[in-house]
Amino acid sequence: MIPSYRNTENGLVKYHYEVEIYFNTFEVYEPYSHIEKFECDNLMESRQNAFERYEILLAMVERQGHFFLPFARQEDFVQGENASYSAQVFLVEDIDGEEELYVIQGEDEKTTIDALKSEKEIFERLKISKS
Repeated sequence: MIPSYRNTENGLVKYHYEVEIYFNTFEVYEPYSHIEKFECDNLMESRQNAFERYEILLAMVERQGHFFLPFARQEDFVQGENASYSAQVFLVEDIDGEEELYVIQGEDEKTTIDALKSEKEIFERLKISKS
C-alpha cells in the first residue's frame, strides 16, 4: 500500500488521480470535457481505478456509438465531418489547495516519461513517510 497523503513541515500533501476525456468537433458543436477523480487511502488503488476507467472511455470512443460525428485521425480529419478526442490520466499533487498535474498517460512521450519519473519519486517519498 502507498498512502495517498504525507505530512510535511509545510502541511499535508495529498495525491489522487484524474481521468479527462475531451471531444472537439471544431466549431460544429461546442467542445466537451469530462474529468473524473479517483481518490482513496491507497494511491496504487486510485491509480489502478483511473487506468481502468481510461481504458473503458477509450473503448467507448472506438465503438463511436454515442457521438454525433465519427472520429478521425489527424491526417484523415475533414472539417464538419469528423470530431477529434483526447484522453489523459493525471497524477494530482495537492499542496494546500494548489494542484500540480502530472500527465501519466495520453500526452507526448517526453512529457509522459518526465511525469512517470515524478510519479516514481512521489511514490518513494510516500513509502518513506509511511515508515
